[in-house]
Amino acid sequence: MDFLFLLAAIEILMLLVGYTYLAAPSIVYPRFYRRIRSKRYARTHHPNLSIFIPCQGTGNHLENHVQTFLERRFPKARLFFIVESRKDPAHAVIARLIREAPNAFLVEAGSTGTCGQKNHNLLKGIEAAGHKDDVYVFFDSISTITFEQLSDLLAPLSDPEVAVATGFRWDILREGTLGQRVHAFMIAVQWALLNSPFNCGVWGGCAAIRRETFEEMDVAAYWARTVVDDTSLVNLLHQQRRKSVFVPTCIKEMDGPAMTIRESIFWFRRQVLYLKFYRRFEWSCALGLLVWAAMICLAFPMLLLGAVIWPSPALTTLVGVTGISMLLQMLCTLGMKRPSQDNHSVGAWFLLSPLFIVCTVGAFVVGLFTRTLRWRHVVYHLDHQGFVTDVERPTGATDLRPPATTGTIPSSRTVETV
Repeated sequence: MDFLFLLAAIEILMLLVGYTYLAAPSIVYPRFYRRIRSKRYARTHHPNLSIFIPCQGTGNHLENHVQTFLERRFPKARLFFIVESRKDPAHAVIARLIREAPNAFLVEAGSTGTCGQKNHNLLKGIEAAGHKDDVYVFFDSISTITFEQLSDLLAPLSDPEVAVATGFRWDILREGTLGQRVHAFMIAVQWALLNSPFNCGVWGGCAAIRRETFEEMDVAAYWARTVVDDTSLVNLLHQQRRKSVFVPTCIKEMDGPAMTIRESIFWFRRQVLYLKFYRRFEWSCALGLLVWAAMICLAFPMLLLGAVIWPSPALTTLVGVTGISMLLQMLCTLGMKRPSQDNHSVGAWFLLSPLFIVCTVGAFVVGLFTRTLRWRHVVYHLDHQGFVTDVERPTGATDLRPPATTGTIPSSRTVETV
């Protein structure tokens, strides 16, 4: 009985953490922000913008997304589309589309040997922008938000105490495969963390920061040594005790990628590694919480089978405690689901949540003992601080590391830094 009391006590503690840290904030914070917090900020805040959009390849309907960005005609904004080299298929597509867009520019960043390629692309885009505008906005090529959402994103920056404002993404299921559903749950974990008041989060696919703040924080120097933009920026925010604001009205709903379960696990492995390299305490807490939840999910069916084969009062009680614990965990995952027309029914989410939890733990486990990260066929080796020590590219890949950049914009509006 002492063991059962210990088990129940640990489970109650874990459930309290899960509901307090993940489920409850996901339900409460969006409503709190819309009704109370957003009113603190000036909706009329429309500074001059440099918008940076790193691109690679022509997948994910790149041409449509670039055309959408150009059609938005954000006021007082310059758009910088950034590719690694003119060999990238995205280069020709973007160059053709921006020909008649006076405020859009194409930046050729070259390859990097000291940091993540996306970090390098963003830094070269910032150099090309010439340090002129008031606010830097960072989008992924799929983050085609509306003008109203951009206004929502910029509003918190009217408060001088806010360093970074960020939005997020949400997957719409088109095929509804098991892999897609697992991936959508992993997105929901990130969504829950962004909503949590205990977490200072940033999503690099939709973020805004004042240029002066960017320079005061010396973000460029940190990005030039690290492998990811958003999680490393979160680390700087914590180190310098600065504040970020998640804007739940600035959500880009998009088609979920057609992933298998294995692909989803290895995609989330990369996200987990970012956390491990730059926010180790949060990574450790998340690992402990999820491992415990997965143990409950895996133990319940085995204990139930054992109670059927070898019935005993003690085993039956243990099955009851474990079953109630798993049920409460499944209810907790429902709180993490964003209300939307995402074709992912509440019933399917609830019933599949044990599988979701186990797969998410799998992403943690496969990255447990590595300091190597692979992204888009490039392998990055990192030290214990998360600084890049070596970059391996596929055999035959061209090394396009730029010796310098002029930071100017030629009349062709193509900035070549290689």
